[in-house]
Amino acid sequence: MAFTRNAPELSQQNAVIRYRSVPAMAASGFGIPFATLIAALVAWTLAKDGPRPGLALVALGIYGLFQVAWRGVFDIRLDLEQQVCEFRTLARRVMVPVKEIEAIDNRNFDLRLRYEGGGKLEILQPVQGLHDLIARLKDLNPDIAVAGI
Repeated sequence: MAFTRNAPELSQQNAVIRYRSVPAMAASGFGIPFATLIAALVAWTLAKDGPRPGLALVALGIYGLFQVAWRGVFDIRLDLEQQVCEFRTLARRVMVPVKEIEAIDNRNFDLRLRYEGGGKLEILQPVQGLHDLIARLKDLNPDIAVAGI
């Protein structure tokens, strides 16, 4: 599949291009903490009748929040000069040289990016300029396997 650069809103100031996940920006600021609070309140209510269902819901909520915070990428910066991609999640920033990116696969509602050393990141969709990002990554590293996009 050929990817076209169809993102005129992106600028190349200092050879760094920024891509953002639209729903993740809202979720990172308000939605995820609010949803976690609601889940905790529901779990607490259920815990009054019996501790096991409530504790299970709290554990699932904490696990889901951890997964989104640790692996859910909502901000991507591609440095064309240094050929490095910075992926930002709620909990961390991961710097990956473009030459180490192995694959980008479509996984349900998210994209899974795999890089050397067994690393995986979930890119939350939709991403502004996604096809431009993939085209630039393929220009810098033609060995990247792209599937399902």
